Amino acid sequence: MKRDDSLDSLVYAYQHKIQMDKQSAFPYKEGDWVEVIGVGEGYNGIKGYVLELDEVKKKVKVRCFNGSKENTSVIVWMYQEFLKLSPVHDETKKELIDLALDLNDAVWFYDLVEGK
Repeated sequence: MKRDDSLDSLVYAYQHKIQMDKQSAFPYKEGDWVEVIGVGEGYNGIKGYVLELDEVKKKVKVRCFNGSKENTSVIVWMYQEFLKLSPVHDETKKELIDLALDLNDAVWFYDLVEGK
C-alpha cells in the first residue's frame, strides 16, 4: 500500500510545530535559508530566504524560489511550523548569485557574496 504523502507532510509539520512551541526563542533570523515542509505536494521542498519576522503571529516573510530555470521568485508570509532551516551549498549559492544579478537585486547579491 502506498503511503499518503500529504498525510506524512501534515504529521511532520505537526511534530515540527510541537518542537517549535517548546523553544522559547524564535528559530529563524533574517537572511536564514529555509525549506517549506508540511504544506502540500506542490509546495514541499521549495527553498527561500527569510526577509522579515513577525514573532507575535509566528510568521516568517520568505522570498521563495520555485527551482525552475525561469529564475522566478515570490514573496510570501508563512507560519514558522511550515518551515525548516536549510543549508545552502556552494553550487546553489553560485546559482543564486547569478539569479540575483538577473533580477538586478543588488542587496541580495551583496548578502550572498558577503556570506549572509
